[in-house]
Amino acid sequence: MGCSGSKEPPHPDFGSEEGNAIRDDAVRIFKLADADSSGFLDITELKSTMRNPQHSDMVMSNLDTDLDGKVDLNEWLTSIKGTFDKNATAAKAALKMHEKAINMWKQKAAEEAA
Repeated sequence: MGCSGSKEPPHPDFGSEEGNAIRDDAVRIFKLADADSSGFLDITELKSTMRNPQHSDMVMSNLDTDLDGKVDLNEWLTSIKGTFDKNATAAKAALKMHEKAINMWKQKAAEEAA
């Protein structure tokens, strides 16, 4: 469900209640990482989702399927769904890791700004 007039397309069905809960977490974490609220993750924002940001170029090339240099929500969800379809526990763990990395990145940025 969404507001009428919302520009955000419906999110794909992950096929189960558990899957759709993971999808909803993936959407929330994407928005958490999207620091400028552009609807995309650029390389800097993508790095914030990773424990090992030195791999961000490789991850970007895997996620950025339309080769526009940024990751949109659909590309993000497609990746998370691919992980979920193989191993739901791994998808949950990956999302927790992404959220933890984003929170650490935001805390560090806040400390540097203070």
